[in-house]
Amino acid sequence: MIEVFNSNNVDRYSNLRASYFAKANNMTEVAGSDSHVVSTLGRCVDIIQAENTLDSVLRSMRRGKITIGTTGYITSKEMIEHAKYKIENSKDDIIRYFKENHPHLTGVCSFLIDVFESNPNSMVWRAVYQVAVYLTTKLSNKINFKNQDYNVLYERNLRAILPMILT
Repeated sequence: MIEVFNSNNVDRYSNLRASYFAKANNMTEVAGSDSHVVSTLGRCVDIIQAENTLDSVLRSMRRGKITIGTTGYITSKEMIEHAKYKIENSKDDIIRYFKENHPHLTGVCSFLIDVFESNPNSMVWRAVYQVAVYLTTKLSNKINFKNQDYNVLYERNLRAILPMILT
């Protein structure tokens, strides 16, 4: 069993690649809402052909008696809501990470966090989100279907990642 649809994979290529993999390996496909905000709970629904008991559900899952019922991608508003939650709960960790790994950008990072927190619902952030989705989609396509090296993502090296996105 493999998740082939994740509502947070707004690049769509990751979901497509997972589906190709599942079909090539004869695996049962399922969907997941990957909910980090209340509004996305139940966004994706899998239908399991089973009696209403835990044993029956687990048996049906093992036998692949599951179909994807509904799917839907997270909206920009929901993604910004999630970013707001993450920043509120991780601000100190984010700043610490920048101090340790990118000290020359710590001031810019702090400034952007402050600006975001002062008005998270600004049209500016929706535009930033749209640009980020566009660039992420380009990168995902290159990694998932054009055999670009995904290991560069683990390094978190923007100098290596940006050329992959911009070319």
